Amino acid sequence: MHVILGAQGYVEYRYASNKEGTVNDIHALNFSYGITCNYNFKEESWNQILKGFSLATDLKMFSRRGYGDASLNSNDLVWNASVSRTFSLPLAKKSGGGLTARLEAFDILHKLSNTQIVINGQGRTEKLRNTLPRYLMLHLTCHFNKIPKNKR
Repeated sequence: MHVILGAQGYVEYRYASNKEGTVNDIHALNFSYGITCNYNFKEESWNQILKGFSLATDLKMFSRRGYGDASLNSNDLVWNASVSRTFSLPLAKKSGGGLTARLEAFDILHKLSNTQIVINGQGRTEKLRNTLPRYLMLHLTCHFNKIPKNKR
């Protein structure tokens, strides 16, 4: 059994102030945490149909705290997953090349909100949203390995 588990974390502290004291200071915290998992169906005990497939998934929480606008203090749970399989190509078999097909699902829960936070000259927090909705993507990758001839 070939399982790879991982954990991720990120913390960012933001501070903004003005010298005149006309605007409240901003103390904001952006952080994220999550898990990843990869599984390869390589064991001989697997059915021939499943053998060679790889599954990958990650689940991550993106959080923001400390902003004056309550809509900016949020949690976005994002789940991504993919399944892939490599097939040997007759032309590239001798050199170890092949064709890899991967189906990737991004933001399966449809919870992602890409918010960019800008603090303007007056110390006001502005938000900009530009989000790519959840999607499925098929990747096809062809690998060729050319083995050089020995020089004599």
